[in-house]
Amino acid sequence: MGFAFERFEAPVNWPRVASTNVTHLERTHNHRRVLDFLADVTVGDVDDGFLDASKAQLKALRYLQLSVQYLLHSQHALKSQNDAFETGLRRLAKREAAEKKRCTKRRSQLAVLRDESDRLSDILSTYHTTLEAIDPDLAASLAQDHDGRVVVHPADHPDLAASRDRDGRVVVHPADHLVTVRRNIPARSTFDDDSTSDDDDDDDDDDVDSPPKHGMRRLRLDRPQP
Repeated sequence: MGFAFERFEAPVNWPRVASTNVTHLERTHNHRRVLDFLADVTVGDVDDGFLDASKAQLKALRYLQLSVQYLLHSQHALKSQNDAFETGLRRLAKREAAEKKRCTKRRSQLAVLRDESDRLSDILSTYHTTLEAIDPDLAASLAQDHDGRVVVHPADHPDLAASRDRDGRVVVHPADHLVTVRRNIPARSTFDDDSTSDDDDDDDDDDVDSPPKHGMRRLRLDRPQP
């Protein structure tokens, strides 16, 4: 904010100044009465010939008037800055309230997601237990990465129907819910090796995606809908 001194052009009411008891104003701290002389003190033309004062006295009055002008300018500048700070503080208070509300909502959503994660972890544990009964070797090679995806080392099961991620790992995508393994597992509702027959294989063709010519069987891992 720029500053420039104002010219001393206002007429001074010398009779009123002369009749004022300055000592009483000082003793009673009557600042309201002092403000009545603000124009005389700041921009009054004290060199109008009314005073019988020396040049040194008039120069001292000029210095005082310049000082008062700058003090008033400083007061105005500080008030403007204070108003701006208070406006910004109110704006930040509103933003803080909104962020607290948003944070509370996020905490609630996080609690729901944690419950869902625990539920899915229990389901995945059940699937893994089932897979251990079907294929212990495959079950031992499965793991979850940091994103929660099921991964398996390709060297352990080269026939696994899955894709590779950008790190070269074989990934079973959660959207697929299918793990394809080439094993000598009969395509039937039970896994008793001593009761396998051609008729049983024909009856179970509807349960698999393709005829188990080489013992191929799809283990469907469908997650239940929440």
